[in-house]
Amino acid sequence: MTEVSRSAGIRAAVAALAVVLAAPVAFAQEPQPGQGGDRSDSVTADAEAVALPLQQYTDPAGRFGFVVPSQWGRSASETVDEIIFQNERGDSVRVTIAPLTVDPKAFANAYVDTYLKVLSQSLTDIRFVGQRPIDVGRRKATDYVFTGTFNEAPVTCRQVVVIGSTTVLYITFAGFGQLRTQSEQLFQSSLLTFWISPSFGGPVSIGTADPNAPAYTIAIPEGWTDEGETDGNSHMFRPAGARPSSAYISTRVTKIAPDSKLTEIDDVFIAAYRTALRQQYPENAMEVRLTRKIFIGGAPAVRFDYGYISNFGVRRAIMVLAVRNGYLIGLACDSVEQAYPIYEKSFETLFTTFKFR
Repeated sequence: MTEVSRSAGIRAAVAALAVVLAAPVAFAQEPQPGQGGDRSDSVTADAEAVALPLQQYTDPAGRFGFVVPSQWGRSASETVDEIIFQNERGDSVRVTIAPLTVDPKAFANAYVDTYLKVLSQSLTDIRFVGQRPIDVGRRKATDYVFTGTFNEAPVTCRQVVVIGSTTVLYITFAGFGQLRTQSEQLFQSSLLTFWISPSFGGPVSIGTADPNAPAYTIAIPEGWTDEGETDGNSHMFRPAGARPSSAYISTRVTKIAPDSKLTEIDDVFIAAYRTALRQQYPENAMEVRLTRKIFIGGAPAVRFDYGYISNFGVRRAIMVLAVRNGYLIGLACDSVEQAYPIYEKSFETLFTTFKFR
């Protein structure tokens, strides 16, 4: 990489990292000797305040969620890719999702120096304390810690960074003044509740061997690999190191025969494929729980939710069929019944983010 292109990459990283601290509200002043009030009572009141019930936040797009202290109110944010919660002293937790515009390794190598420059826009006496690898929502992440000063008040800033294939998720904490340690403990507790959708990281473009077949993108869970057939029109995505009983997502594109009567998603089509789906399983070993018409990528489709008994126990599955430009597009999601809640958000995201290219 040339120095010019590397500099351009760092500038892109700066743009992605630009999670500037929210301006804190006025700090609560601690009573001074002779001015009345008992400092120990003030600290006790604050300590009791942090024990109040928590509130749950879920990203409307289903990308993440976490528990927030009930005293922390939601502040205005500029985009749907950012959420901010702040207490009355100005301590804050901010979650931001931004595109990854440089190589992940180059991004990680340049992170500390880049973020120090970002913090210098708001703080003085900035110092990088250290970093550590952690797990957040079953994803590998790095927890970076910085300190500084804002209007003579000490500041602790932590930024937890989760890098996807095309996207970065930042969880930023900023604590101000003498009571920042209490807020940092609340942040740590919230971090333990944080979940991230397995589909986080970016969509996967699905190609086909047939040059005339519709191409499309879907949000495959991060880290899942394609173990599909070799014909180029079928794909099967499974977790790394998957066992025979592991969950999977499969796709298939098939050209509809010229003499076929099943060329659109109507009642005849739905009845025919419902029967064909049942015939794939032994009698009394499968149940179609729900059949409904939907749209995926703007195309009419039918969705079958069903359960069945296999050699690996009771399983739960979804099959979606759509017709576009003379081709049948099929998507299927499958997991054991007990593990289905773990994958449900990823499976639903598969259909809501589906787009034809």
